[in-house]
Amino acid sequence: MSHFLFFYSFFRNRKELKSLMEKSDDSLSNEERFMINQVLNLSERTLGQVAIPLNLSITASADTRISEIVKLCNKNRIARVPIWKFAGGQRKIIGITTLKTSLYRNDYDENRPASDYIQPALFLPSDIKVEAALKRMQRSGSWLAIVTSKSQRETGIVALQDILKVVFSNKSG
Repeated sequence: MSHFLFFYSFFRNRKELKSLMEKSDDSLSNEERFMINQVLNLSERTLGQVAIPLNLSITASADTRISEIVKLCNKNRIARVPIWKFAGGQRKIIGITTLKTSLYRNDYDENRPASDYIQPALFLPSDIKVEAALKRMQRSGSWLAIVTSKSQRETGIVALQDILKVVFSNKSG
């Protein structure tokens, strides 16, 4: 990956870097070539292509006790849970509960509802490019984003680790 950072800062654009990479000899391993290609392709892929559909995501009701959220996180090895509430006959994400900001609060009470521990969610459109989404997530400090359709309907979630899996996985998705 250090090769990538050097090459990327040295060349003017992605096309030039990609061209050099294709022409290079054995100075880059197949794995390094794959990762560089994956990073370069982030500007072409949309968030909707890497998001986990909302119906397959782990979410919880705003009324769920925070102690149940903690158990849910431990069981599924996650640290953030989108919290929803029924509005207009539909579930609407109202925020995110994280283990870090819940458990370490001075007023933590395991019997309080998740809604008492939510933080604002970052909503991003499904057609935004993954590279742009990463920048927005970084600026906002969010490790998890709610993905929305053009009609503003919540369609999925994407975590920073989902994007990293795209870069470091040998599977294309």
